[in-house]
Amino acid sequence: MIKRHLRNIATFLLIVSTSVITNAAPRPADTLAVNSEADARRIFSSFHYPGGLFPGNTTFLGGSLARGVYRLDVDSQGKVVAITVVKNINHDIDLRAMKNLVTWRAKPGPLRVVDVSLIIPRQRRIFSGH
Repeated sequence: MIKRHLRNIATFLLIVSTSVITNAAPRPADTLAVNSEADARRIFSSFHYPGGLFPGNTTFLGGSLARGVYRLDVDSQGKVVAITVVKNINHDIDLRAMKNLVTWRAKPGPLRVVDVSLIIPRQRRIFSGH
């Protein structure tokens, strides 16, 4: 148990040291948006949605419980260099999302800002958005 707790602290410190975690200003005009897996595939070469969270346009029976938006600053090699919480869900879920999002890799290109929308379902997933 202590070992797992220390691992969680180390992961949190890694995220804090490699990411900017704040409440964000309005979205810049040139920001890319990821609301679906198709959007993610166009921008990212490597990504995996955190367990229990789904792309922002996924439709659920009973609707979604909460929606979070995370702004990723991506460097020219495709590495996520900063994450800003634009709309938080709750501390634990935001932390889980950021731990995952910091591992995403974009296709090489110019410096980019990408807003990733994630939702939590009230019930089981029925079908994915377009």
